Amino acid sequence: MPWDVRERRRYEDEVLAAARTCGPPADLFTRYGVGPALERRLAGDPEGFIAHVTAVCTYWRGLQTRRRTLRRVLVELIAAHERLGREGALTHEHFRRVRAERTRRAMAEWADIVDGLTTTLLDRWALRTMAGSVGVPEADAERLLRERGVRVVERLPEPPVHPPIRTFRSLRDNLRTRGAVFSPEVVFGAGRLAGGFTVVDGFRLADGGVLDDTALSAAIARVQVEPMTEGKAAAESVLGVLRSCSSREERDAVALWEVAEDLRARPAELSEAALARPWVRRGLTEAEATLLAAAVRRRPAGSDRISRAEREVRDLLADDQLRQAQAAMAELPPDHGLIAQVRDRAARVEELSREAEGALGEGRDEAAARALAQACALAADDEVLRARLGEVPPSPPREVRARVEGLGAVVVWRPSPSLVGRIGYRVVRRIGRSAGARETPMGEVTGTELIDPEPPVGAEIRYTVRAVREDRGLSEAVETDPVMLTPEVEDLCVRAGEHGISGSWRVPREAVRVEVVRGEGAPPRAGDGTRVTTDGMGFTDPEVRPDVEYYYRVRAVYLTSGGSARGSEGLVRRVVPGPPPSPVTDLLVVPDGEGGFVASWTPPPRGRVSLRVDAEPPPWPAGAAVPPAELAAHGSEPPVLAATTGAEAPDVTAGPPRGASAPPARDTHTDATTAGGPGPTAGAGEPGTATAGRIGGAEESGEPPPVPTTSPGVGRARVRIRLEPGTHHVVAVTSRGDQVVVGDRVRVAAVPAVTGLRAQRFGDVVRLAWVWPEEAATAVVAWRPAASAVSPLVPSPTVPADGPREAVSDRPRYEAEGGFEASMGPGPVRVTVRSVVGGVVGPPTALTVPGWAALDYHVSPAGLLRREREIVLVADTDCVTPEIAVVYAEGAFPPDRVDQGRVLAVFPPHHLSAGQRSSLRVRPPRAEGTAWLVCLPVGEDAAGARLCQPSVKELRL
Repeated sequence: MPWDVRERRRYEDEVLAAARTCGPPADLFTRYGVGPALERRLAGDPEGFIAHVTAVCTYWRGLQTRRRTLRRVLVELIAAHERLGREGALTHEHFRRVRAERTRRAMAEWADIVDGLTTTLLDRWALRTMAGSVGVPEADAERLLRERGVRVVERLPEPPVHPPIRTFRSLRDNLRTRGAVFSPEVVFGAGRLAGGFTVVDGFRLADGGVLDDTALSAAIARVQVEPMTEGKAAAESVLGVLRSCSSREERDAVALWEVAEDLRARPAELSEAALARPWVRRGLTEAEATLLAAAVRRRPAGSDRISRAEREVRDLLADDQLRQAQAAMAELPPDHGLIAQVRDRAARVEELSREAEGALGEGRDEAAARALAQACALAADDEVLRARLGEVPPSPPREVRARVEGLGAVVVWRPSPSLVGRIGYRVVRRIGRSAGARETPMGEVTGTELIDPEPPVGAEIRYTVRAVREDRGLSEAVETDPVMLTPEVEDLCVRAGEHGISGSWRVPREAVRVEVVRGEGAPPRAGDGTRVTTDGMGFTDPEVRPDVEYYYRVRAVYLTSGGSARGSEGLVRRVVPGPPPSPVTDLLVVPDGEGGFVASWTPPPRGRVSLRVDAEPPPWPAGAAVPPAELAAHGSEPPVLAATTGAEAPDVTAGPPRGASAPPARDTHTDATTAGGPGPTAGAGEPGTATAGRIGGAEESGEPPPVPTTSPGVGRARVRIRLEPGTHHVVAVTSRGDQVVVGDRVRVAAVPAVTGLRAQRFGDVVRLAWVWPEEAATAVVAWRPAASAVSPLVPSPTVPADGPREAVSDRPRYEAEGGFEASMGPGPVRVTVRSVVGGVVGPPTALTVPGWAALDYHVSPAGLLRREREIVLVADTDCVTPEIAVVYAEGAFPPDRVDQGRVLAVFPPHHLSAGQRSSLRVRPPRAEGTAWLVCLPVGEDAAGARLCQPSVKELRL
């Protein structure tokens, strides 16, 4: 088909796209894209003619897969081509006869259409549409219209459908009150309008007047001299609306909308001349009045075909639906601006497609994918482009690995470097090697991990991962190293007796046997240790010594597809044969006075002691043997703040007797005993109750609590533990290998501490405030001199002889007075507050309150001409002074804030002994009136200092 890209695009837009609404062209030359020049050339070449129409049909078939919106039209064209071929009508002579007969019938039909027209105006687009529907050439159709008195214009104006301003109702109502037809009449008067005006391309009078600010100002001045009437008020409102318009163009739009609205309001049965006549009488030129009347009749409000097409094309372009926009633009005039936008975008898509083809030919797959992705972004509804993008293979994923977790396998990888398009990953499980491998698809994911929940047991498994682009293009496969699922035995139980150890389990169905190896003092590794004979379901090992720590590793063994044995990692159990452990019978938990608790007990002769804490009491009686798993589900071990030892009780953990092997340090269950939960005091074997508050002392030290491990002794083991506020049950547990015995238990109630403690000093009086715990109604407040408190004012480091003092604050009085006050002296003090619940005192909350000191200063003239001033600062006690500013200010009164004057100098914070002087010199500026020189403290540290001002005579300059 001898068409270049431009001719092919024109044919698609003008012939095929138009056929979506009008059907295939009746003129066969037009249908097959045979123009006048091509027709003359093919008229004497029957074979060339046949070749051309056959090439056009082939082009239609190929276009079906690329232009989804034209698919229906193309199917009709191909079916008609096949009918013409069967009838032998694919000849130039037949096409000419069809055109001649069609032209004759079309001219007769067009004459009937023209005789039935009710308009004297027709725009070019309407002419083309109507003439095209009957197959009449545009020139012939226009000639017949002129003969019948119908004028053809290039384009009818498009009257506005919506008002251009929000205040149109107010404008319309005020025009009625004024008795005016439309707003320019209020501006210029009916007389000037009668001289002639136009509105289509902007309002303009025949004498040159326009709706500018000058005309509005003149109209406002003219209306202002009128007597006050309703008409004057309405005119002022109309002029105000026009003045509020943002530009002259907006006022012109208002005038055009008023004319169009008046024409729409008239009966639709009126002819265009009847519609235009009233406005012609008012001064609107007859040509524009007729154009607007025709436009309003052709395009009533809300039914403008071209406007609808414009909106549809714009919406489709905004959604990147290029192919649908190309089909929708068939409703637009040929010279419409949107058509150029659609064609420009289509040309860009074609350019990107060619760029992608070139990149593919050079082996640059990612460059081709990027070009196609850009094309798809511009034409999201082009399925062919999307399919071409999907056919570009992506780069493979990287670092593909597989591992076994539990009874499943996890495959992970790093993503493919390809980023263009929708990239996913396809995972396949492979069992066996080479061509005989069994492959099972595991699925496609967009992430970088896939879980195989049920891999076969005992088989060597490999996984292959491919990157997939747009669900089509596949990368090369990347394979993992082989993995094997080897489940452990189930329900493993290893029991220690006095003279032997036994074990039992359930064998996995796929396992061929179970291996047991024994290690002494440490878990045996694979291939190490002493092998223990089993009967397949369990074992009995009599070759052990009492009080020696043994570890058993139990492994399930599987047979691989290659015939070799592969064992599981194995489960390890620790046991100590010998007599069972002894329970603790004298657990005691008491508050330590610093927010924690001290738990103590007599170490039993065998086993290690640990503490468990829970809000509920333990369900087992003292002395009961409990499975370790059941004990682990009850409560938790409390945090250990410190382990304490004394001459009479150095031991915390009971260990094996002398001569037995020591447990490894890494076994957390063999470390020092820990206690958990607030505990009551308990006598020997009888539970009691104790209370305390939050832990404070051990945390303030900043050192980690020691965790001692000692040998059995004759004293009591002690450990300091932390408990959260509330009621807890503490139980001592003795363990020896897998044997656990529950011992004594106690109930503990912990009292919470006060929070948010803060203080404010007023001379010797200190006011305290804090947040009360919900349970507390009383608090104990204690204070003592702070020998080395960190504060802005620090007395001498000698410790005062004054002892601590104490007072009780009850909550109702605290809340009524807004806090707690007490006279605590001028020096720094250390204050502690403890809540009290049920007569039990909680942990302390403390802070240091800075001290108070008085500072004197004097101002005196200095220098040769006595224009300078010397400021001397004296402290009555040892202290660290705050920052003090020397402030100069003019006025009748001295300043009392730093920002009320000018800072000439600053005393930096420094230490002053009692009676020590500190001085500096300043030179105040000359003042015409009264001026002052005052010292004022600066910053937050100023709250702890009192500056005693000298006489006014010294301060006044």
